[in-house]
Amino acid sequence: MCATFGQIRRYTICVAVNFPHECQSLRKLQIINVGLRQIAERVAGIEDQRTKLSDHRVIEFRRPVHLRRVGQTLAQLHNHGDLWRPPDGFVRIRWDREAFFGNTMRYGEVDAADCWKLLPPQLRSDFERVADEVGRIMRRLGEGPDVFGLIHADAHLDNVLFDGGRACLIDFDDCGLGYRIYDVAVALWEYRHRDDYSDYRAAFINGYRAHRPLSDDELRHVDPFIAAREVAFGLWLVGMAESRATFRESLASELAFVERGLRMVLDGGRR
Repeated sequence: MCATFGQIRRYTICVAVNFPHECQSLRKLQIINVGLRQIAERVAGIEDQRTKLSDHRVIEFRRPVHLRRVGQTLAQLHNHGDLWRPPDGFVRIRWDREAFFGNTMRYGEVDAADCWKLLPPQLRSDFERVADEVGRIMRRLGEGPDVFGLIHADAHLDNVLFDGGRACLIDFDDCGLGYRIYDVAVALWEYRHRDDYSDYRAAFINGYRAHRPLSDDELRHVDPFIAAREVAFGLWLVGMAESRATFRESLASELAFVERGLRMVLDGGRR
């Protein structure tokens, strides 16, 4: 049985939106629910109008302080995940090697295995290289509670609302069990290509460490998991392009953007 929307919604409101003290008020809960529904409707309305996804990935007005706040919120979410006990029948996706690189996912109307077949040969070879490397890392890490647990799994900056000094996560569609370092990688993913990436990375780490330990050894795995994110993004692109004209029109340039991102992390950060 999959988790119900109500279960995910309650988790989203009380933890990600970061208003636990306001959850005492039914009226406030209703207001937040309406706000989230309006956001979902707006996103659904503009999704098909988006034609340049690579532009969508560059968020110029965000500063390192925003990454520090995201780091704080993700650390708090991970801490909560350590203590939270799921109700009976609560089942979510496991973000393991099969989910990332096998045939668990479905992108648009296309199974993941078929998306692999649609990739250009060189890009498919690079994706296979990532699958091998990240698979080895996952085996070394294991799935102990110190590294593996409830994660957001899509905490890039488009899924964050900023309210004063707080970062509030939305869109828990991909929430499941996975590697905590993947949440870190997704938050940093859109900034990895920037000349000032180190500033954003340092800000995120400082925010995260203010609430939860994050060792240098764990941080060694950020780039491989950013590469895993690029693989997931690339598979999603080719799957969506099979049924949506806007994706087809920009697919070549988008996959070139993915390839450049992969080259950066696979080649040790060199441009």
